[in-house]
Parts: sequence; structure tokens; C-alpha cells
Amino acid sequence: MLYSIKYGEISKKWAITWESEDKSRDPHEVLETEHEIVFTKYGSWIGFIHWAEEHCSDSIRVDWGSLAWKCKGEVLINLSREKPGSVPDVDLVDSEKTYGVVYIEIF
Repeated sequence: MLYSIKYGEISKKWAITWESEDKSRDPHEVLETEHEIVFTKYGSWIGFIHWAEEHCSDSIRVDWGSLAWKCKGEVLINLSREKPGSVPDVDLVDSEKTYGVVYIEIF
């Protein structure tokens, strides 16, 4: 299965309507700017989803193959530090700020 995992600041539209059905269902519109996460723990997308459910909050289904969560920057910093994943540009992450994390299934 092909997939991508992204993190970044939550777009203004999604920040306002996170729990609402009144928003775009395009997973690439959840974040203002997308940064890739390479998740290596358990070597699969299943490992990432388990990690996200344990460390992130406010899980929502974006579309049939995409899920999104909110998390504090500290969680992303720890993900990179503890090495279950690689978080590019982690030095730009504010530990106190809330970010979005999106799992996108690709065909």
C-alpha cells in the first residue's frame, strides 16, 4: 500500500471547522504547508496509525483513505528524537504550538 504522512500548521479553514462536515474533503487542504514524516517503527502505516492514536488527539476521517489528528509540537519533536520516525524541519517546530498530522492513502 502506498501512503504519505504529513505534518504542518493546520489551515485556517480546517482550524475553524475541524469537527464539522462543512469543509473540503481534500486531505492536502488540511495543512497550510505540508512536511513529510517518515515513520519507521513497525515498518508500516499500521504502526503510524497506532502511534498517532496514542500520541495525538482529535482524530477525524478526512476522506475514505485519509485520517488527521492534532498534536503539540513537543510530540513531533519527541517522534524525531526517539527515532520511531524522521521529522524533517523539526528544528522549526514550536513545542507549544498545535499542529496537524495527516495520513493519506495513495493509489
